Amino acid sequence: AAAGCVTATPAPAPLGGERGVNALAADEQHLWKKSRELQHDIEIAGLVFTDTELDRYLARVLDRVLSDELRRAGLEPSVRVISNVNIHGYSFANGVVYLHTALLSRMQDETQLATVLSRELAHVSLRTALRAQRDARIRADTLAWIGVGSTLVQNGAQLQLLAQAASISTAPGFQHSLEVLADHEGLAMLAAAGYDVQGTPAFFER
Repeated sequence: AAAGCVTATPAPAPLGGERGVNALAADEQHLWKKSRELQHDIEIAGLVFTDTELDRYLARVLDRVLSDELRRAGLEPSVRVISNVNIHGYSFANGVVYLHTALLSRMQDETQLATVLSRELAHVSLRTALRAQRDARIRADTLAWIGVGSTLVQNGAQLQLLAQAASISTAPGFQHSLEVLADHEGLAMLAAAGYDVQGTPAFFER
């Protein structure tokens, strides 16, 4: 009940134009630092699925959907794959995107991949994770996406690591208005990159 009474903070200006990665607020710098630390821990914990050819392909698609505004902001995004049976994709404030193998296995073409990547870049552009952190909302669903039955997680340490990552990424999801903004921004990026956006609703429904 208390969480529902929290007043949202003003929306931060999107990245791009006059707002670059070298002009982050103090709390945002801390968020980026914490993100990098958790990403390093994920790497050394062996949670990342490594395939050189796949990594190169994902990087090419990510670069294609990257907006000019984010390029001017100095963002250098990347995409990594985690072996996980839960269908999910999420991003951190610093532009690092994680895709689960289960989500990749459901994609039928490059447009669907670009759809997910552009939407996550939209969250980065809109600085959604920072806004959510500032709102300090109590999110009971933070751990829901992890899935205790996942074949990946073998011990409490890895579960705790993924939970920490979820707490500062887009994994738990955000309030409806923020998700709608990301939808619109992501579709604009997708169209600007030359992809056909007509099939995206059916993909999200599936």
